[in-house]
Amino acid sequence: MLRALLAAGPAYSPEVDWAWSALRDSAGRVRVEALAAGTGWSRRHLERRFRLQTGPTPKGAAQVLRLQSALRLKESGASWADAAAQAGYHDQPHFDRTFKAMTGRTPTRFRADRTAASAQDAPDFVPGQITSAILPRC
Repeated sequence: MLRALLAAGPAYSPEVDWAWSALRDSAGRVRVEALAAGTGWSRRHLERRFRLQTGPTPKGAAQVLRLQSALRLKESGASWADAAAQAGYHDQPHFDRTFKAMTGRTPTRFRADRTAASAQDAPDFVPGQITSAILPRC
C-alpha cells in the first residue's frame, strides 16, 4: 500500500530538493527569484513544483524557517527585536505582523503562553495549542 501511495505521489525533482536545501541552509533568507534562477525555472514553475513536492510555496517555507530562526534566537536569550533582526525581518512591526499571522498571537503573548512548556518541548510549542504542527523542526 505504501509503495502504491508513493508511486501515485508527486515526482521527485532535484531542483526542488536544491531549492529546499538553499532555503533550509539560509534559514529562509534566500529570495524566491534567486531560487528560481538557481533551478533554471521561472518563478511560477518553481512555485508550482515546490508546492506539489513539499506542500508550501518557497515563500511560505521561507517564512516558517525565518520564524523558527527567530524563536531559536529568543530561546537562546536574544530580545525579540534582536531575534527579529538576526532572522532577517526588516523591522519590528514586520516581525510582529508575520508572527501573529503564523501563530495567532503576538510575540509577547506567545512567550507568556510558552512559560508553561517544558525545556524538552519544541521552541514553538505552547501547551494546549497546535503550534508545533505549524512550525516543525527542520
